[in-house]
Amino acid sequence: MNAALRIGDGRCARAWRERPYRETLALRNGHVAALRPAHRSDAAALQAFFAGLSARSRLLRFHGGVRQLPDAVLRAFTTQVPHQHVALVAMAETHDGPPHLVAEARYVVDAAAPLHAEFALTVTDGWQGLGLGRALLQRLATHAESLGLEALEGSVMAAGNEPMLGLLRGLGASLHSEGAELRAILAL
Repeated sequence: MNAALRIGDGRCARAWRERPYRETLALRNGHVAALRPAHRSDAAALQAFFAGLSARSRLLRFHGGVRQLPDAVLRAFTTQVPHQHVALVAMAETHDGPPHLVAEARYVVDAAAPLHAEFALTVTDGWQGLGLGRALLQRLATHAESLGLEALEGSVMAAGNEPMLGLLRGLGASLHSEGAELRAILAL
């Protein structure tokens, strides 16, 4: 695996294989986030998460004006399919209530190229720049590699998306122009 994607001493890879994955991550703002697989019970939280994003963040994530996830998409986003679709969420506590969803990341194996998977990542506006995106992509890469996948790929809007592009470059992704978008490839 690419050194920038490798995390720790392999505990994450073992955790994915040995038991339901759960991890507590200390963030740069002093808060902690609990990382875990998305579940059907997260549907309302996920809908609220996407609705709470700024219009710019929704545009960067969906490459269009999405205000609310259709029910079919919400079901797909909260249903794990081993060896095909893996989704992680980050839940964080704040001073004003119970934990809430602050980030989500996923990959879906490409049926036409089964050693590659399409990834997506979203961190809510107020929690960007704290290490969540990097952590989630690293954990997805660890999981994908443990299943024998060779690469995670994603389409990234180029304009106005410098933090994501910096993250991808820092993780060793190759970036290829596709018009207004870039194709990011993270070799595992």
